[in-house]
Amino acid sequence: MNPAISTYLDALRVITAGTVLFGHALGWRTLPHDAVILFFVLSGYLISYTAAERDLTGSQYAINRIARIATVAVPAIILGILVDIYVRPLWPRGWPDFAPLDQMAKTIAICVTMTSYVWDNSYPCFSNAPYWSLTYEVWYYALFGVVFYPKSRRTKLLAGGIALILMGPKIAALLPCWLAGVATFHIQRSWRPSRSFGLLLAGTTLAIYLLMQNFPLYEFTALQIVGPLSIATGYPFYSSNAFPLDWLTAGLFAANIIFAGATFSIYLFSAPLTKLVSALLPAWAYQLPGRHGLPLAPISRSAGRAANNRSISARPDVKHATPGCDRAAGFAFLAHYHATTIGVPLAPFTHRRKCRMLSFSRSNDQQVLDRFQRALDTIEQNVVMEGPFERLDPYIVEHDHFGHRFRLIIFHRESKAWYDSNTPEWSFKQIRDHNWLRRGDTVFDLGCNIGCNSVWYAKEVGQEGRIHSFDPFPWNTAATAANAELNGLGNIQVHMVGIADRESTLSIASTDARILHGAGENKFEVPIRPITSFSGLNPSFMKIDIEGAEHEVSLTDFKPFKSLRSIYLELHEPFIRERGIDPRACLENFMRQGFEIRLNEPDGEIYDPKQRDQNIAHLYLSRTGAEQPVAPRRELVVKNKASKKVALLSTWNERCGIAHYSSFLKLALEPYLDIAVVPLPRETLRDEKDRKKGDEYIATIAPALGDFDVVCVQLEPSLFGLTPAEIRRRLQTVLKNSKELIVTFHSIPPHEYRGLFKETARNLSVRALVRLARHALSVFTWRGMLDDIAGHTRKHKVSAIAHSKADAQILKRILPGVEVRDNPLSYMSESYIESMDEKVHTSNLPSVLPNLPSNVRFVGVFGFIGPQKGFDTAILALKHLPENYHLLMFSGVHEATLRVGDGVQPYLAQLIRLVEKHKLTKRVHFIGTVSDDDLLLAMKTCDAAVMPYLNTGQSASGPANQAVELSRVCYFTRSLQFLEMEKYLPNTFQYFDIGNYIELAQKILLGPKGKDRMVGRLRIVDFPRLDRKHDINDTVQNYLDAAGVKAGHRSERRVTLMAVVSGDYVDFVVRYEGNTERCRITEAALLDRERVIDEHLNHGQLIAIFVKHRAEIEYLAIAKMQREEHSDHGFVLTTEDLNP
Repeated sequence: MNPAISTYLDALRVITAGTVLFGHALGWRTLPHDAVILFFVLSGYLISYTAAERDLTGSQYAINRIARIATVAVPAIILGILVDIYVRPLWPRGWPDFAPLDQMAKTIAICVTMTSYVWDNSYPCFSNAPYWSLTYEVWYYALFGVVFYPKSRRTKLLAGGIALILMGPKIAALLPCWLAGVATFHIQRSWRPSRSFGLLLAGTTLAIYLLMQNFPLYEFTALQIVGPLSIATGYPFYSSNAFPLDWLTAGLFAANIIFAGATFSIYLFSAPLTKLVSALLPAWAYQLPGRHGLPLAPISRSAGRAANNRSISARPDVKHATPGCDRAAGFAFLAHYHATTIGVPLAPFTHRRKCRMLSFSRSNDQQVLDRFQRALDTIEQNVVMEGPFERLDPYIVEHDHFGHRFRLIIFHRESKAWYDSNTPEWSFKQIRDHNWLRRGDTVFDLGCNIGCNSVWYAKEVGQEGRIHSFDPFPWNTAATAANAELNGLGNIQVHMVGIADRESTLSIASTDARILHGAGENKFEVPIRPITSFSGLNPSFMKIDIEGAEHEVSLTDFKPFKSLRSIYLELHEPFIRERGIDPRACLENFMRQGFEIRLNEPDGEIYDPKQRDQNIAHLYLSRTGAEQPVAPRRELVVKNKASKKVALLSTWNERCGIAHYSSFLKLALEPYLDIAVVPLPRETLRDEKDRKKGDEYIATIAPALGDFDVVCVQLEPSLFGLTPAEIRRRLQTVLKNSKELIVTFHSIPPHEYRGLFKETARNLSVRALVRLARHALSVFTWRGMLDDIAGHTRKHKVSAIAHSKADAQILKRILPGVEVRDNPLSYMSESYIESMDEKVHTSNLPSVLPNLPSNVRFVGVFGFIGPQKGFDTAILALKHLPENYHLLMFSGVHEATLRVGDGVQPYLAQLIRLVEKHKLTKRVHFIGTVSDDDLLLAMKTCDAAVMPYLNTGQSASGPANQAVELSRVCYFTRSLQFLEMEKYLPNTFQYFDIGNYIELAQKILLGPKGKDRMVGRLRIVDFPRLDRKHDINDTVQNYLDAAGVKAGHRSERRVTLMAVVSGDYVDFVVRYEGNTERCRITEAALLDRERVIDEHLNHGQLIAIFVKHRAEIEYLAIAKMQREEHSDHGFVLTTEDLNP
């Protein structure tokens, strides 16, 4: 139910309830009865919606209906008894509506069993005359339940007939009114009239109803039609004594309800409360018009709200930013209306909750804060935060510094003093104005504190760049990581180490930022590392702000930092002097290594050691003779670059294959689209104990989706919830708030009934029938979800992306009107693959790998542990391989499958028994789950990558595609998903039959052997690069096409010719946007890119270097074409072009 329907429903129910309330109080005749008929229509509508969306089983339906009725009926019965007993003596003139008390037990029994009006019964529930409608309602609920939920037609007819017989003619006479609501719901699902036609329909039906009020139709129907029928049959219809007119009225109401809803509690309390209030009025009040209605509304509403509060708060069809905002607005309007027209203030009608719209990120903010709080709790178990680091309740502030807006968590006294205000950081302006940071740079932030500089640097260098943040205090590194997550930055890596010129361990005080000061109590040990141990990360820029340890860093040999262009240095003179060191000695050390030092600005006054009065607090260091940009700042030009805003709905920063894929996808699309990640946290959306939390999260993020041009959903249904109905309901909320839509199907939910009945027929039993019913209901719900996606095309463009050609064909069939594209799972660009070695320096992989002789060969399996992965096949294959072959299992139990009280997962226990049975404990190594980067490095350490999967419902395998991208020697089962994968990537892996471990062992022995090399402490095995027909560029192009963005992209250009000319150039041709451009690259540029010193290479070696860096060269050539004029001889790429 969308917000428009829900809003109309709320307005309609309040108006109807008010009509019943004031009608009973003021003695109106027909209007309250018509309002009850409208309640029946609304009830039928809502019950149909509930059965279709929430109550998936008969038991759920029964429990929810009993709970809803009981919360209203029981208070109404008790209130009626109390009024009849205690108010009777207070009534000054008597009141014939008071019920007799001599048969109280019988009356209570009839009221509780809802048999007051079955057949010949006509027993009011004490003085509560409107209770008759609740009796009718309950019987309609029962009839619907016994007809809707059974699967057998015979059962439906038999149970429905029994229910009709039991309720009797009176109740059955008004059943068509209730069924009109049921019909309205189903008509509305399949047919949505235009706005103008809907308004015309609503206005026409309202006009007909108002016209009917000018004629005595109620009396005519009761006396001239139903009266003779009662005489002829001898049956009194009582509350149904004008049912033909009620049918007509219900039809008008049903036609009017284009947007509708239902409630029924308020008027059930009106009659007894009217008696109670009227009995307490002074004598003069009886002379006023409307003596019952004057004081009634505030008291009746407050009592009704108390009993109905639970049902209101639990309604799933109200989907707004803050639950209750629509009610607050509606009640405030009613209060104003009654106060100005009747003169009675209706304060209890106003809803006191403050309404506010929440941006999509606020719920995620709280999750970040919660995780950060838990991290601080863990830290404080070992180290007390005190002094300037005394802990505060964390809160978030927003900063806007020189082109970048970001947010920070304030959590201790120092952070509050330094970062609470939005004071501009002057160094940011200098760095930006003088172009000291370039897109794609690697930055070292030495002394990152809470990460303010790191976040700004990360935004400045873009997702292609990398920020390495160093700090010895654990709360600061935790804060930097939290602030990176808070701002959606995946390019910041923290290192909890102190920096000096040699490796050591120091005891530092938790009250002093000066790690080399040594004073203070409550000390703890921190590792100190030389900055040269991180030289392999190739930083281009450093910020050094390390509270007096600058001198130790200045002693570093900076020769290994070949890419380092510049340093921003904050020199803490007092801290250095108190250690007996002249601060200017630090600067002399930098100058001896070729750095030019300027004061306050990159082009400021040059530092002169002879001038002792110079202010040396803020210094800008650049390498003498190094290339420094002087041109105005510019970014890489992309033709027709899109400004479309895209919301990426996906799991994020979790151990999840889709989160891993989405992080690479965001990185690849950022040059073309303005992407914001809207995370789908599993711990919230799949919380079994608190389902409302997931609904509230979706309701919170949904309104903000309308601010985006495109919403991109990474759809694995289980990410949205636990049950099909829950998943569909939440996805509907996303769809209703979205414009253009891109849905990436990581799997297609079951949507065919075929096969369900055959399986049941083969094994017919009660359990099989229950399973059939459950599966059929799931298929019904999934089909509805797919229809919702296809239905979105009526208003907006919808595109679907599949990861196999078979899935693409299915989606084209089941999603009419949706543009369907397909591409394999692709993750990494060529430049990313080439930079993999740099990740070794920060990897934890060497510490978890077994220390084995160099002749040992590794076979690797990857992914979460589960029966569908077939890891037992790899273990058994090891029995048929030589002793020097070991199996590395980079696998662990999926976090989503963990349950309180569970022991060893059955499949894991099976694997353990298999290893022990075959005495392979020394050759099978359970490594467990590792980080995303370490998983890629793990593949590069293996001589063979094995995917022994069974046939699963998954469209593709992330690890399998990554192994191919990394040019691993791969062995995959001949399963459906890998047969599909081969259509995109032929000749990139070898097959073996599912479960055939002997075939697997034989193929591994016959397979190609790689070349070992050491990178740091990690052995890497290199194989020839695989020729892939598809890569990440095809994926990017599909997303750009789906988003309606045209961009010069690598999938539109290919090298068509290359040759070596005179030993000085490699000539090549680029086909770009239909044009053919001649280009050449100098031999010196190629040698510099490969870091080759020997300049006497033959033509074949030059071509090999060119091919290795082909993707990057093409990209830079296109960039140069876009920004510069060229001669007839084409473009020439030089060393400067390859290092932009």
